[in-house]
Amino acid sequence: MLLSMTELTEQELKVRERALLILLKEFGGEKNNRAIYNCADEWCKQQVTTNGLVSYFKAYYNQHGSTRHTYTGHYYPGRITKENENHTFLIHFDDGDVEDFVEWGRIEPLNESSDEVQEYIEHDSEAERELIEAFQVFDTNGTGTIAAREYFRILTEIGDEPIPVEDVIQEFAELGIELDSEIDYRALAKYMIASESLENQNTLKPEVVIKDAFLADGVVNGYAYAHPKLGEGNINSSSIISILFDERATAKIETKNTIYVVGPTGWKVRPENHPFNNPFSIGQRVKVEWNGTWWDASVLKVEPGSFFITYEGFDSSWDEWVGASRIKPLS
Repeated sequence: MLLSMTELTEQELKVRERALLILLKEFGGEKNNRAIYNCADEWCKQQVTTNGLVSYFKAYYNQHGSTRHTYTGHYYPGRITKENENHTFLIHFDDGDVEDFVEWGRIEPLNESSDEVQEYIEHDSEAERELIEAFQVFDTNGTGTIAAREYFRILTEIGDEPIPVEDVIQEFAELGIELDSEIDYRALAKYMIASESLENQNTLKPEVVIKDAFLADGVVNGYAYAHPKLGEGNINSSSIISILFDERATAKIETKNTIYVVGPTGWKVRPENHPFNNPFSIGQRVKVEWNGTWWDASVLKVEPGSFFITYEGFDSSWDEWVGASRIKPLS
């Protein structure tokens, strides 16, 4: 599974786009497509240029074998990234989840010729062929390329919704396309299919209840109940995107593919911004100082060192964030 566009910084996205163009041109083909996308995803998270990318891919493709791993009778694609001293393995799944200490009996090589893999390839290949056929209309000499200026004209002048010139100029600059150059439209078609796949990814995330939770190094650890992939057991999540607490201090921790739910007492170690660590809780009635006078109010939201309150008897236009010096218990 490809990285979501929303999970990349602007710089990482630019590097990924350039990496895909280079790798698809050098190594493009049904056999290599999966490895190309995985390599581009990994590269853009570690590098700021594409210098050395081709050599890295050769090493990457030889060393990072595709595997699939079983959970509750089902297999999921991923990569072995480390072998532990006890001969178990650290697995990075293609969809972003991570599991350590996986036994060899739960791992088997990914069969690139299997029906499920071929179905994935054929779907993308059909869309690719349609794009290539569209480009061939403009390739009157059958060279396999299209002039960048002609492609620029197609994007900005042809179709019901032409793209603004400024946007195309920026896109060309980011991809390193010179107006006087020739574009390999087969490589371009592969890139466009990859970009479309990113945009069409399903963003619905399952909620998984965990206990004995604690945060460390930007991930959440704990004991999960009924994880759709991992079943029941200890988990070590992918990177945390956000943490939100409701009025009952229940936390929802969003990661790349999952929202982990931690109840008020479900923490092994409470995070610093947990509502129970604050002197005031959501829904509590308090006194708030405004212009030298203390007014009755209620707490709506809690952040470390600050509280979002609503004044009793006043509409929401008066709601505001206040610091610890302006709030006290209702006596």
